[in-house]
Amino acid sequence: MEGKKVNVKKENIKKIIEFAIVLTFIFLPFISITNIVGMETFLDSFENPESYVYIKNINEFTVLNAKKPSYVIIQKTEHPTFHIKESDMVLYSTLTGEIICDKIDSVHTIGPIYKYELRGSSFRDNSESIYKEQIIGKVIKIVDEDIWNTLMIKTWGATIYNLNINSLLE
Repeated sequence: MEGKKVNVKKENIKKIIEFAIVLTFIFLPFISITNIVGMETFLDSFENPESYVYIKNINEFTVLNAKKPSYVIIQKTEHPTFHIKESDMVLYSTLTGEIICDKIDSVHTIGPIYKYELRGSSFRDNSESIYKEQIIGKVIKIVDEDIWNTLMIKTWGATIYNLNINSLLE
């Protein structure tokens, strides 16, 4: 009788461990994605999937403090609550068509016109001014490219469009 109780306990413990392992494999991608993009961005991306994009950067535009290749996660200007403040990093187009990523030093408004002063970065000698219309989006995160980050970012991109319950209900 005592031997049956020990076997039942061992089987129950084995089932609990197996269940925990299965749950870990199920939730690992979501935990990793929220670690990469942040919980707020992750949840908001399901509400506004068209407002987020990731761009693989291989010498296509200059990014401060980023290894190449890397992924740049951007909140586009079309986001309903898009707002830029000092020290935000933005991706913008210069008047010559060059794409640059830089930090905002100060924000000036003249009526409805927003003018942003950029810091003089290591790849430019002086500071520069841009206008709201030149901004492509706000940089949420810069992620180094490796196998795991690539897999998680692509999974995130697929889930906000294909597994998004909000978009399926529309």
